[in-house]
Amino acid sequence: MKKMGERVFFGILWFAVLGVLFLNQAECQPNLTPYQPPGWSDKMVISNVPGTNADSGVLYETDTLYLDYAFFNDGTLATSVKFNAYLYINERRAEIWSVDPPVTTDVYFYVEDFTLKSIGAGTHTLKMVLDPKDVIAETNEGDNEYSRTITIHPASSGKPDLTGEWTSLTQTCKSNKSGLKCKISGTLKIENRGDGDAISTSVDFWLSDDNAWDAGDKWLKRVSTGKIKAGGYKNKKLSYSLPKGETASGKNIIGGIDEDDAVDETDEYNNDIAGPIP
Repeated sequence: MKKMGERVFFGILWFAVLGVLFLNQAECQPNLTPYQPPGWSDKMVISNVPGTNADSGVLYETDTLYLDYAFFNDGTLATSVKFNAYLYINERRAEIWSVDPPVTTDVYFYVEDFTLKSIGAGTHTLKMVLDPKDVIAETNEGDNEYSRTITIHPASSGKPDLTGEWTSLTQTCKSNKSGLKCKISGTLKIENRGDGDAISTSVDFWLSDDNAWDAGDKWLKRVSTGKIKAGGYKNKKLSYSLPKGETASGKNIIGGIDEDDAVDETDEYNNDIAGPIP
């Protein structure tokens, strides 16, 4: 009985040591979180004046807007691999930054005076997301985001504003001896909601796993929009046959209007129109 008691004791002790080692490993990790540096008015600053870290009082749709944001690694280890930071505007991914290692625990990382594309009049939500792909193992995965709402006031700009909606989008598939063949068909309605005429530009169609364009998405084709008068619209047809054996079920088609920024618009962040494939 004495020897068995020793086995039980050493077994409990070994599990206790393993538990301490596991906790120490979990605690010895980076932790990325948004940060408000001293002298900044917010963790994310939106201004129409460069060279400042304070929010502007009134913003107009004709203003050039500058973004400052910062984050801090308040964990116990520096990052060891590259990760991304995403900016979303109204839940659409608008910008991507790549952050190289190491991000140490004794300094904060920041971006100043990043020039935003034009944002239209109205109320808009801006959200920063650190390490959205979870490539960094962190002590806390729930504090990587920060959001704020801003109001852009209207101004008579004389500029166009191209956006749109999918009025139809379907996939038809046939299976025969040669395999599965699927075809995507749809109509993208491109609208000019601005108060200026839009020159002819292009729209690119992409097949995406989500509702935001990414570098890994499959490019399908490009078509011309033609000129679109203020308040007018054009319907653009999409017809695309997927390679044999491929299906788009559960994915999205993204119509990227004016991807080359040939048109100077009042809102440059409403040009990617996502439509789900049933």
